[in-house]
Amino acid sequence: MSTGACQLSVDELNDVLTRLEIVEDPSTNCNLNEIVQLIEAPFGCVDNERCECIICNIINLQSRTRLVKCHMGSMAQCRGARGEELREVGAISAVLNNLWRLMVPQLNQWVPRHHKNSTNVANASYPPLLPSSAKDLLLTHSNFTLQCAKHHKSFGEHIFSDSVAFDIMHSSALDLAVVCLGALRDLSCGSALSRSAILEWASPFTVNIHYRCNSDKCLVVQNGIHLLCAYILRYHELNWEDILLLGECSSSSAAPILTSYTDRGKKELRLLTNTLGAIRNTSHSTPDVCQTFFECGLTDLLVWRLTSDLVNVLDLSTNIDNTRYWREAKYRAAGSLINLAEKCPPVAYQLGSDRRMILQLIETWGGAHAVSTDSKKLKGIPLLHLGLAAILHAAKNGALNGGLDDVMKNILEKETIRKKRAQRNEHDRKRQMNKIPSE
Repeated sequence: MSTGACQLSVDELNDVLTRLEIVEDPSTNCNLNEIVQLIEAPFGCVDNERCECIICNIINLQSRTRLVKCHMGSMAQCRGARGEELREVGAISAVLNNLWRLMVPQLNQWVPRHHKNSTNVANASYPPLLPSSAKDLLLTHSNFTLQCAKHHKSFGEHIFSDSVAFDIMHSSALDLAVVCLGALRDLSCGSALSRSAILEWASPFTVNIHYRCNSDKCLVVQNGIHLLCAYILRYHELNWEDILLLGECSSSSAAPILTSYTDRGKKELRLLTNTLGAIRNTSHSTPDVCQTFFECGLTDLLVWRLTSDLVNVLDLSTNIDNTRYWREAKYRAAGSLINLAEKCPPVAYQLGSDRRMILQLIETWGGAHAVSTDSKKLKGIPLLHLGLAAILHAAKNGALNGGLDDVMKNILEKETIRKKRAQRNEHDRKRQMNKIPSE
């Protein structure tokens, strides 16, 4: 290291990396099929070997993020004819493969160079770029070099610490995961074929993701539904504020306790929010998807996520606080459970046995006025969601100890009245069209 060298800050290093990404952009004049192939290509892969240079990997991650944003970054790009075109050229497989590679250690295909002469090559792997544990974090940090000769001239006499570069690489990995999950969310909205494609995607190999609080319990990841659950499991046993207070990856365990929300924490929460949005849309009116979510334990994970910060079960103001950063995430989690309950009876029964969950889902569906015993306040609430109806009927039919309370009874009674009115109006409409003889 030269004594006269200038130390680059995080922002300055990011500026250099942005310029390098633009110069090395391989997507110029590519059609949609070629764009998807670029997104799906292995991370930083050169001659079938994983590149260990942090700079190369950052550029690679940021380039993919930009491509996903440009071509799958909005609902307008992901729905209708354009959404079907994306599905047909393999966009769903491409984003799922990226999400897989970010979370799962890459075995065999990309063997670190220091393992090349090892007799145990089959067990050698690169740790994930989005590590879930401190152990994985240290392994990820130790398996990369600062920069290769390819980019040495780009920095000249400027230097930067490996911790700064590693934090940028981790931040870039978070950015890619966020946009990929956002793309899945939008692609699965209104498209049964896209939802089926997520279920049908097969992981390159089966992997066990262990629970943070119980190392004996694990999630077996084999398809796209399991992978979405794995991203929920990544944050299990971390309260909302714990997520927002996550420090930079290069920080030591002896770092001071953080008291304000961090940039990394906000990105992690956005990642969780997009995952919940993808689950909500993927579970919409798709029985086999809902059954798979239930079988891999998603219901329990979402129930914990929604109730982990409740102070008082019956104090409904503590359920979904509009002033909190995680408000949107909680709505999406609740919407996911309601969708699951519609097409999966065991979910409806499980939720119907939990009074605090029923009240929270009612508030999510109909707002504060829905959680009221005053029938006049129920006039403005929306049409009862079939999933919530299934939960309430399960509670009514014996799942809930103590039976329905007045709030639940009022909602079911109002829905019964609404159905009778709708049937009467339909009968009158058909009679006016002379399809039903007058009595």
